[in-house]
Amino acid sequence: MANYYEVLGVKPDATQSEIRKRYRELVSLYHPDKHSNNPLRELAEQKMKEINEAYEILGTPEKREEYDSGVHTERSYHYSDRASQNYDILIANATESYSQRLWGKTIEYCTQAIAIDSSRYEAFGIRGIAQSSQNNHSKAIEDLETAIRNGGQDDWIFAQLAFSYAEMGNHAEAITYIKKAMQVGSREPNYLAFLAIQYEKLGSQTEASNTWNELRSVDPNNETLKQRDQVWKVGGAYVNKKDVGTTAAACATCILCDLLCNCC
Repeated sequence: MANYYEVLGVKPDATQSEIRKRYRELVSLYHPDKHSNNPLRELAEQKMKEINEAYEILGTPEKREEYDSGVHTERSYHYSDRASQNYDILIANATESYSQRLWGKTIEYCTQAIAIDSSRYEAFGIRGIAQSSQNNHSKAIEDLETAIRNGGQDDWIFAQLAFSYAEMGNHAEAITYIKKAMQVGSREPNYLAFLAIQYEKLGSQTEASNTWNELRSVDPNNETLKQRDQVWKVGGAYVNKKDVGTTAAACATCILCDLLCNCC
């Protein structure tokens, strides 16, 4: 069972008033409506689920009494509520900065959060996507892989790791991680488009064709698919069908980046 006091960042002897106050603070930090247009929406949704579950128990005196009669007593409680609050605030600030495309501030907040608790995954994951947005893909890969080792299993982490590997030219690893993103999330059309392009980069034409066909069946009006139908892949580059003599401006891996941070 989760330590609900730890989730809310309050002491076991907190009053009901203190618990209500802390709950309202966390809702203001993590409500998914504040993060509807960035990849951290899923993180906010997961945090709100945990927060609501904890408040359902601790915010109800009868349920709290029953909960307290179990394993979570003052004697077994070793969690720093102040550290938890500081970590949560820094993560919320990092998320807000990311939404505003303030990559440097995002990294700064995450680095401070990691100094408080390096065993959690959120700060590493968010710092990783900010590093990627600054084209620091080697650092992004390091942070994102640490996030995964720390328990981060969100599809946006795997998807961003796939993007950074693709930008580093490692298309095989990009395929591995975009597939993991789809396993824990869904076969998101833009994920399928990204996967198809990675197959093409490796010369796996059958897999690429099958993936494009799957995308066409689930989202025939997909913008990436439309763009792909306007070009040929010649010598490893995309060339406009209307002007084969010139190299068309085509962004293979930018598809996933557009999905994650609307940067294109």
